[in-house]
Amino acid sequence: MAQALVYTKHEATGRLDELGLTEPLLREAVEWTYAYHVAEVTENEPPYAQGMIMYIKLTRALRDRLLLLGWQRDNSRNYSTTINPDRSLAIAVAGGDESTGREDESPSTISRKGKATKDAIIKGQMAFDYGDTSRSIQLGGPQIWILLVHVDPETDELRLELARPYSVTGKDCISKWQERIILQAIPLISPPLPDVETTDEIGIDIRRRSGDAQ
Repeated sequence: MAQALVYTKHEATGRLDELGLTEPLLREAVEWTYAYHVAEVTENEPPYAQGMIMYIKLTRALRDRLLLLGWQRDNSRNYSTTINPDRSLAIAVAGGDESTGREDESPSTISRKGKATKDAIIKGQMAFDYGDTSRSIQLGGPQIWILLVHVDPETDELRLELARPYSVTGKDCISKWQERIILQAIPLISPPLPDVETTDEIGIDIRRRSGDAQ
């Protein structure tokens, strides 16, 4: 296949607009997920905890925001996506390798993908594009896009991109892409969690944790 189309800066903003998305919405979902959940993972948790928590909570964060815009959640065959109102596009989330968010490199997912993911990608490619990737008629299913996120402690940043996969490789990872929308990296500086006042209705006092566990 031809090299993936890569969008950055203003081109990225324009492509996201064609998809009914904005960069602030996607970045906010990732920032919330990291600051409130992933940043709290320690070495005392299983090695896969960070990736699993990122997947679970980022899926929720995207849905919390997109469902307000008329999108719908879908968990068909245990493959969790969020689908736009006309069901032409669906977003899944996945951890990406160190090439994620770097326009001159080609990223890969870091976990193996199952048959449901493969089938969704294939069905989403059954379309007439008319030479314009923003205009298509879907025949098999919604076009699948994946929000890739990579936590890089060496550069102290979260790198992310929204990418449309081409296929799953023999190693069951996704490393071939049709389009890549590069988003601005997020510094790994977690904002302090706000104090939450007592909720009188249910009588529970919820407070922000401070200091080390006793």
